[in-house]
Amino acid sequence: GTIQMNYRMFTLNDTAFRTILMFENRLEKRNIAVEGLDTPPVRVCADPDLIGQVVYNLVENAVKFVNDGGTITFTFADEENDWVFAVRNTGKGISKEELPKIFERFYKVDNFTQGAGLGLSICQTIVERLKGTISVTSEVGKGTCFTVRLPNYCE
Repeated sequence: GTIQMNYRMFTLNDTAFRTILMFENRLEKRNIAVEGLDTPPVRVCADPDLIGQVVYNLVENAVKFVNDGGTITFTFADEENDWVFAVRNTGKGISKEELPKIFERFYKVDNFTQGAGLGLSICQTIVERLKGTISVTSEVGKGTCFTVRLPNYCE
């Protein structure tokens, strides 16, 4: 269907901080370190609810696939033409064969994990509607990084 955009200025770091708090118990149980949330605030102009959904899906995946005792790292940047948000986790990573498929609806890298395989597809749809991009890099045995770029302007 259609997505109604409600653009306004908000702090992206705050959205990520509130989201990671939802996973606090799981992170503590598995001794997961969280880094990068104490960086200078990055204010973006976008739909905070839609970006909140993107951040939630990316954090949920980072928590799901990080190794015990591993690290989840956030990066925020206000570049000349883009606002950039990235979530990186340590862990087993995603193979080169699977990387091109991960944004497909219902695709799951690991059939043993919970979920319907829709989270990354939803992220991609939202980010593209906001005229941004989402990309992934991964190295097997080291981890994965998802990067969201949003245009640095307000509708």
